Amino acid sequence: MDRVAAHPRLAAGVLTLLLFTFLLLTGYPLLNSGDDAFLMYTMGGGFGEAPTELLHYNHIWHPLLGWLGKTIFTLLPGLNGYTFLLVAFHFIATSTVATIALKRLGVKAGTCMVLIFFMFFESRQLTSLTVTGSSFMLALAGGLSVIHSLREKKTGLLHLAIPFTFLLLAGLLRLQVALLVMVLTGAVAVTVLQPKQWVRTGLLFAFVAALLWLANQQHEAYYKKTIPGWEQQEQFRQAVFYAYNRPLREKIPAGVFRNEQEQALFFAGYFYDNSRFTIARVDSIAHAITGTRSFARASDRKGFYWFFIELRVYLLLFVALFLLVRGNAVRQLLLRWAVAVLAYVAIHVYLFIFLKITVPLHFGLLAFLWVAFLVQTSKDCFSETYRSIQRLAGL
Repeated sequence: MDRVAAHPRLAAGVLTLLLFTFLLLTGYPLLNSGDDAFLMYTMGGGFGEAPTELLHYNHIWHPLLGWLGKTIFTLLPGLNGYTFLLVAFHFIATSTVATIALKRLGVKAGTCMVLIFFMFFESRQLTSLTVTGSSFMLALAGGLSVIHSLREKKTGLLHLAIPFTFLLLAGLLRLQVALLVMVLTGAVAVTVLQPKQWVRTGLLFAFVAALLWLANQQHEAYYKKTIPGWEQQEQFRQAVFYAYNRPLREKIPAGVFRNEQEQALFFAGYFYDNSRFTIARVDSIAHAITGTRSFARASDRKGFYWFFIELRVYLLLFVALFLLVRGNAVRQLLLRWAVAVLAYVAIHVYLFIFLKITVPLHFGLLAFLWVAFLVQTSKDCFSETYRSIQRLAGL
């Protein structure tokens, strides 16, 4: 125990390695989206072309990361560079969470927190790989590291350079996800840091966001220069994604589609006829057939109900966690965690009404609640719990 406590980073790395090895040997990780499959085949040269960093999508896989994946495919043809990088980012994120858990809560409580984190949150992302999930978990680890470093008054260049790198990598992997996670972890930072440290956190996050914006501008310029017609392709993709990423109306308004054939082709995703499906036409259809959800509609309430039912295991998990915590600081801990819960609910309500809740975001947001609790609690709360258990057991 003393050796583990003395070397938390090494212990966290070994624990993470054991957990990943077990899951990857006994489980069967798969890519969980068509977009990830397209990106992987493009990066690896699966469409009859050489491996490339030109993955076409804006805001996803900056060419610098794409080049790294392409290089792995080129130098090591037997290794899937795409999934290797996604798994590597998950490993870094889990190892970081484990390190902070061991430092903050000690060996016993910290290990328990990590095992539950991996079993209920990380394993769901790892066996259902997506660029969104990898970006979310890496950004979450970066945000958690920023809060932990400032809280421990470790503000040296090295201590902040590591979480800064995590946040930057997460943003280069998927920009919008990294920005979302910085907002969420910023809300947690307000509950545990001093006002002066709020400013440091905000400045660091703002600096990362500014760098990511500049990187995205370079990303777009590079694609425009190297991919013929990329700007028109991106406009077409955004018009299609507008429909795919928003709730469809219960009844499609009359006159949106010219005929049944056009409607069937649109919903099947067959946009091969660019004289029929122009950018303007697709954009017009997408805006006409989408809307917002409302709790006043029975179908939307039913969807929300089933979403709640799917959460019941996690609700029981969080309830059990708080029942185990003891000490005088429990009330303050609940108030702090309520801020994270409010942020979680606000994001879910927005996604439910205006967009959609994807599986990677769903489990990423649940992991955020667990990590928020980790950074907001203390070793004393769990020490009192162990003493209570020992008294009950007559030890």
